[in-house]
Order: sequence, then C-alpha cells, then structure tokens
Amino acid sequence: MKIILLSVLFIMPIAIGFHLSKKTEKCYKNLKYLNMCLEKIHIQITQYLIPLGDIFYELSKEEIKPMDEIFLSICKGIENGGQTFKYVFYSEFELKKETLGFANEEMDLIKNISELMGSSNVTGQEKYLAGLIKSSEKLLTYREEQYKTKASSYKKLGILAGAFLVIVFL
Repeated sequence: MKIILLSVLFIMPIAIGFHLSKKTEKCYKNLKYLNMCLEKIHIQITQYLIPLGDIFYELSKEEIKPMDEIFLSICKGIENGGQTFKYVFYSEFELKKETLGFANEEMDLIKNISELMGSSNVTGQEKYLAGLIKSSEKLLTYREEQYKTKASSYKKLGILAGAFLVIVFL
C-alpha cells in the first residue's frame, strides 16, 4: 500500500508538470499558426479581394487541428447569416480556447480581429490587419520565449516535486 501511495505521489506532480508544459506548447504552436493565417488573410483581402467566407473555407482545408474546425465553422456561420461575423469569429475561438491553450492575451487578439473584420471595409481591414499582425508577432515572440523557458521548467519542476514528496514520505 505504501508503494502505491509513493508512486501516486511521485507521478501526480510529474503529470501536472507535463500537462502545463504541453499547454504552453499548444498555445505557442496554435498562435504561430494563427499568425500565419492572419498574414494569408491580409494578402487575400488586399491583393485578391477574396470574400471572407472563401478565405476561411480555404483555411479550413489545411487540416491543422483544431483550427481547421474553427475556420470551417466560421465559414458556415458566414454562409448561414443571421449572426454578425464578429460574433461568429469570436464565439468559435471562445469555444475552443481551452483546446487551443489560449489565455486572455490571445483572446484579446481574437476579439480585436473579429471587431476589425466584421466592421471595416477593405481599406480599413488592410490598414488594421497590418497592425494586428504586428501585435500577433509580438505576442508570438513572447509565447515563444515562454515556451522555450517554461515548458522544460514545468517538466523538471514536476519531477523534482514528485521526488521531494517521495523522500518526505519515506
């Protein structure tokens, strides 16, 4: 019985550390993909004048989970009408924010994107999208730094905490 208890005490902090590390990694990778998508949207809106529904449909075909599902839902929401783009865009990301690993900073960026895309003409979108891409890149740089430093730290801390608990209870 004591061995089982010690095993659980050792494994639990390790699992928590690895979970936090994975969450940090997910946030970074999904933000990186979102940044790339913003650049694609910017090009398609400004150079080719492609409608938003078509842009999101093309993005949904890239099959990068869970973003492809979000983009497909946005595309369907645009096609169905009845709701504003701002609402459809933000609500789809809000539903998947845990899966994406997004924190408040990322959701603020999503909110800004939804407000811009849903309320501006092409000229306004072009101007503000460039600014949002810069904001996204700054946030991405910050998350990359976090990913490089904190992801491994969470794992190491989990292992050390688990070892500490086993030693204390021996």
